[in-house]
Amino acid sequence: MGLMLHCGADLTSLSDVATVELPDATSTWQPIPHTHLIGLTKRKLAAGGYTITEEAHALRNGSYMPEATMGGEEGYSAKGAHYFGLMTLKGPGPEKEDADHSLTMGLRNALDKSFAASVAIGSNVFVCDNMCFSGEIVLGRKHTANIQRDLPRLVEDAVSQLDGHEQLQDRRFDHYKGTLISDPDVHDLVIRALDVGAISASKIPALLHEWREPTLSAWRDEPKSCWKLHNAFTEVWKTVGRIGPVWRLPQRSKALHSVLDDQVAATSGVHPVKDFEIEVEF
Repeated sequence: MGLMLHCGADLTSLSDVATVELPDATSTWQPIPHTHLIGLTKRKLAAGGYTITEEAHALRNGSYMPEATMGGEEGYSAKGAHYFGLMTLKGPGPEKEDADHSLTMGLRNALDKSFAASVAIGSNVFVCDNMCFSGEIVLGRKHTANIQRDLPRLVEDAVSQLDGHEQLQDRRFDHYKGTLISDPDVHDLVIRALDVGAISASKIPALLHEWREPTLSAWRDEPKSCWKLHNAFTEVWKTVGRIGPVWRLPQRSKALHSVLDDQVAATSGVHPVKDFEIEVEF
């Protein structure tokens, strides 16, 4: 799994994650250990019938907090305060032998008030380890005093959305594969993607190169379709930034999906997910 490529933090072991020191809680702020979020998520996944087939963990130092205390001592160094994790999942139903993508769950947690504990639900394409996310679920509204009480239910709610998400993504990707596009179409779609924030202007040359001459040979014989363009975007996303871009992927993915979904609808008259019978909220 390419966690280093996607998040830009330091890939590490779960045992190292467990050594990160926790700052003292206050009456309004309750940081939670990274391992608490990981362990709770794993238990809820197992209860839902999901198996973790692969996982990766990474840490990054946070911001020094002179106002915080740790063990009663003033000043929190925030070493390893930012956690990022990815899990590839196998669902409880029959395995799809011909599947070219898998369900993915991303986790993040911060011990320096930088961001909330969060879960992102998405997909990982096997051949290139490219990820996209349909959305992000923020747990506990930052690290409030009640996060320990509320966290089990919030994680359980996130796990309960996995099946609907997987069906939605399967449907979307099938439509992308069946929607052929021309080079002029691609040029228009790239500008539309730029307009909605799916990519920056500086990355357009790399994107067009990826479309015309894919990095991986597996994509070179792929028909010119929305699916091929989608994977050109996700390949370029790997190279964007060093400040946790995996957690920018939900917004980038949502923006790209809106552009490609509209292209499918304009071409076939059928929107990939608008009339999908299972409602998935993020």
